[in-house]
This record gives sequence, structure tokens and C-alpha cells, in this order.
Amino acid sequence: AVPPANDPPVVLVHLDERSSELDEGNESGQLVLLLGADGSFSRADGASLAEAFGGTYIQYNQIMRDAIIAGTPAGAEIAKALISGGAVPARLILEFLAPKVASTPPPHLLDGFPRSMEHLTLLESEVQRCTWAIHFAPSNDEIVSNLLGRGLDQAAAEKLDLHYS
Repeated sequence: AVPPANDPPVVLVHLDERSSELDEGNESGQLVLLLGADGSFSRADGASLAEAFGGTYIQYNQIMRDAIIAGTPAGAEIAKALISGGAVPARLILEFLAPKVASTPPPHLLDGFPRSMEHLTLLESEVQRCTWAIHFAPSNDEIVSNLLGRGLDQAAAEKLDLHYS
């Protein structure tokens, strides 16, 4: 089926080209990164993709919310980082991400994490190798429209850095 004209352009990248050894030890399933600027795609898009492939959609923000609600020491540390405006340490995210990946059906579509190459290295060494990346690349106008739909005002939406390369 051809996607409707208003769907964002999507680029699918097969990460296994990085090494011929990526499939070894990856019998537990595939880990797929969903990439794009904030506002490029929605939670519904990620959940729909996961459902279409019979897998699991895992959202970074939801992992943090669940960790805080659980009331664990790690959840308290995440809350402290968020309240102070600091970055949440990757090791804390992985502490909650690893069991989610282990206990849910693949493929796992991961939204919002990793946020750097250092995070990717940690994710792949401690959880699972990433086999695919899906990059959503709508126009800046579409991104601003999506963000406005989330409740951001026009000025705040326009101040975001929407240019990814």
C-alpha cells in the first residue's frame, strides 16, 4: 500500500551492515531505533508499527515515568535529574529498559533512546544489538504543526532545533 501524501518521509536503515557478526547472539529478536526530531512522529505511530510487526513499542519517556512511579531508588534518582533539569544517566534508563526488552515480544521499537553514540554503545553492550533504524523526516512545518497539536505554543515550537542531518 502507498502511504497517504501527508505521511512523513521515512528512511529505513539496516544497521547490520556495520558488522557481519551482529546477528550472532541476537536470537532474542530485533531492536529497532525510531529516530527523528521531536514532533516527527507520535506515540500512536510507534505503537501502530509495533502492532503491525507483532512487537513491542518502548518509549523513553514512559520508561522514566514507570521508574518514578515504581518508587525505587533509581526512580527517585531519575526524578531528581528531571526536576533539576539535568540529563538522566543512561545507566538508569538501561536498568529499566533491559527487563522490558527481555520480557516482551520482539521486535522492540525504541523511541527516544539512545540519545548519543555513547548511549548506543551502552545499549548494545548491555541490552541488545540494534538491527534497524527508522528515521522519520517530515518537513519543519509538519513538525511545528505536530508540536502545536501537543499543546506547545507557536513561539516554543519554532524555537526548537528542528534540523537534523
